[in-house]
Amino acid sequence: MIVFDFEILREADLTNVIWREIGGAPFCYSCFLGDIVFEVDDVDLSVRWGWVPVFDFAFQMRRVADALSRGEDQVYSFTESDFTIAFTVQGGDVEIRAEYAESAATVPIDELLRAAEGLLSKVRRQIEGAHPGLVKNPHYRELLGPYW
Repeated sequence: MIVFDFEILREADLTNVIWREIGGAPFCYSCFLGDIVFEVDDVDLSVRWGWVPVFDFAFQMRRVADALSRGEDQVYSFTESDFTIAFTVQGGDVEIRAEYAESAATVPIDELLRAAEGLLSKVRRQIEGAHPGLVKNPHYRELLGPYW
């Protein structure tokens, strides 16, 4: 079973942000920083560093899961550190190895896809609810593309 969750611990200085106009890079990497809970059965792959770009992580996990469902191995690289998470397709399953974790985990690809969809949806609900101008932002809509 996969548990994906998050906590936004801090937002960048957002007092002057015009949400319907903010660009993709600042939005992805600077706005919503926090921790990610990522557990697969009894393996903890969480990143509780306090400064992980939460939206970008959720968005990239969705993209990774889509590629895995097409049979493509993937590597997620944290933009703010040298750590990576490797995803290796093994039939209908995926092995997940994080450089910062002691153990690897294996789960069905379709379970990872559902969990990644759920994480991105939950992150979107929270940030769009707090900043409704985002839904009118063409950069945000373009970034989300097929996940809009």
